[in-house]
Amino acid sequence: ACAGGPTFQLPDFLSHTCATYNIRVPSELMAEGVRIYAQTIQAFSRPLDSAPEVLTQLKSRGLKLGLISNTMWPAWMHQGDMHRFNLDGHFDHVIFSGESGLWKPQPMAFQHMLNLLGVDAGESVFIGDNPSVDVAAAQRVGLRGVWIESQRFRLDEIVPDAMIRHLSELPAVLTNWEF
Repeated sequence: ACAGGPTFQLPDFLSHTCATYNIRVPSELMAEGVRIYAQTIQAFSRPLDSAPEVLTQLKSRGLKLGLISNTMWPAWMHQGDMHRFNLDGHFDHVIFSGESGLWKPQPMAFQHMLNLLGVDAGESVFIGDNPSVDVAAAQRVGLRGVWIESQRFRLDEIVPDAMIRHLSELPAVLTNWEF
């Protein structure tokens, strides 16, 4: 456990919503509903191109890898996706916000990951597609921030330490920074 805020996952949301309307749903039925809903969402989940290869390359350099994901989905769902896409085993530590109560852009989310990995912020890099929640928030904690260009988010006034279009460009950026 960690010193995050309250946890919040899809089952919590559904339970709260049902309670608000005084609807009683047996826990087994609620779990089955979450599983069925999650399957629908999982059908559309895709990793970034070349993710397994890039993660393998970074691990072979001896780098410690962590993942922080703002999500209200249960961890088992993400772990299933990670297994399905050959991403499990690459990360030394994973933080799912809904489970831990640690949400980006809160500094504690990044600091907790740094503590888990046993590294200092100044020797760390955070990669993400959201300039404010990923890049700028990580920079405020002292990490370098790399933005993966995204159609969903604009940079506006945020200045990342590096920008990449594809994850396959990341190893070269890290080589230039001597990571």
